[in-house]
Amino acid sequence: RRPAAEAVRSFLMLRFGLHLGLRQKNLRQLMVSERGRLPRSERQLADMKRGELRWSEREQGWEVLIPSVAFKNANSSFFGSKPFRLVLPNLGGLYEHIEAYIDRHRRVLLGGTEDPGTFFIKTVKATSKDAAYDRNTFYEAWRQVIQRYGIYNPYTHRGVIVGLLPHGPHNVRDVLATHILKQ
Repeated sequence: RRPAAEAVRSFLMLRFGLHLGLRQKNLRQLMVSERGRLPRSERQLADMKRGELRWSEREQGWEVLIPSVAFKNANSSFFGSKPFRLVLPNLGGLYEHIEAYIDRHRRVLLGGTEDPGTFFIKTVKATSKDAAYDRNTFYEAWRQVIQRYGIYNPYTHRGVIVGLLPHGPHNVRDVLATHILKQ
């Protein structure tokens, strides 16, 4: 059960990183509102300086809403004091994975400890009772995902990209930003 929960979390970390292009802090602090529950208001999120993953009845999809004040460059003209809002595309069964993670896998990872309310949570073990990621643990988790699933290993035939080096989530953000600027 735990390996499956960790694999789904890893998959979602990569997918969210690629779809959203957010800074590590914004990914790490992303709150979650379960489907069917009332999501936090924009004001509540602004006070918390955090975003939230929530189900949008209107769009019939999983939406990420992040108030502009949650971003490092909150005062830039890009935001214009408006929140970042994106309905995630349901490509490759993304919604099914999100729902399985929320409904089953987060509970396994929490192991009976207090839920910090963030979408991404650590596996709670005897040595770490806090399920919330901090800057270092999130970076390390991302690096492990890249090492395990991203870098092609010719001996085990696992991984996808030959020559890929371990990297953190900010590298993905840089590549996405460069790609957008070149278009």
